[in-house]
Amino acid sequence: MRKARGEKPSAREVKKRLEQTYGINSVRAADIAEQLFCEKKVELRLLRPEIKKGASQLAGLTAHEELAAEARPISRKELNEQLASGKKILLRETLFSGRHREIPIVGKPDLVFFDRMRPLFLVDYKFSAKRETYPDQRLQVALYGMLLHQNKFETELLVTIIAFVSRAVAEGNRERELLKIYQRLRETALTQQRQAVHQDGDVACFAYPFVLSRAKELLDKQTDFWLGLRSAVPTTHPRKCSVCEFNAAGLCESALAAPVPKP
Repeated sequence: MRKARGEKPSAREVKKRLEQTYGINSVRAADIAEQLFCEKKVELRLLRPEIKKGASQLAGLTAHEELAAEARPISRKELNEQLASGKKILLRETLFSGRHREIPIVGKPDLVFFDRMRPLFLVDYKFSAKRETYPDQRLQVALYGMLLHQNKFETELLVTIIAFVSRAVAEGNRERELLKIYQRLRETALTQQRQAVHQDGDVACFAYPFVLSRAKELLDKQTDFWLGLRSAVPTTHPRKCSVCEFNAAGLCESALAAPVPKP
């Protein structure tokens, strides 16, 4: 499916292209965000799913599982009933779906804290020693906010949070302490209408007031790839290529540097 820019593909055409090209029926918010890191890598991951994830990615998956270990499944009906009753709900690893320019999008925030139908904050955990956020990470949490809005939740006072935490935090069940930090960050971010930050030895948290129009604006720049209106754009940073598993496997013709040998 290739149409001229400005010519809108139907939802059926978009779905068919996603299924035939990538074997998927929806696009993950995480993949849309990673387009800002390297769109070519996103494409290769979908086309070559047999290529194993890197060690850091696998470690991150394990840490996410540890944080969500005590969570129990909840249906959308049960969630709505509890929210309607006035309960505050801490929702973990729950899939939300939506649509933009006929592209079906799904996302699973690590944590969403609800007060009735109002999500007060959502959190995306990063298990990394880094202490700064990047555009792809900020886009990912913005897309989660957009999905909550499309699911009829009141997002006017929502704050999105990127939390860099150590494995010790995940293994030590310190989330009650983190929730207090998130509440303070939310109040600061909304009061000042800008980024709020908390940092200590094991944790670095960055909070942003959610702005729906900004999320849509950022998303618009990524959608032509999924609609088949342009080819995947590779990164312009050789360092990203040097540690890419697809470059190491000899699958990327756009690589700007030789892969770093594994120790």
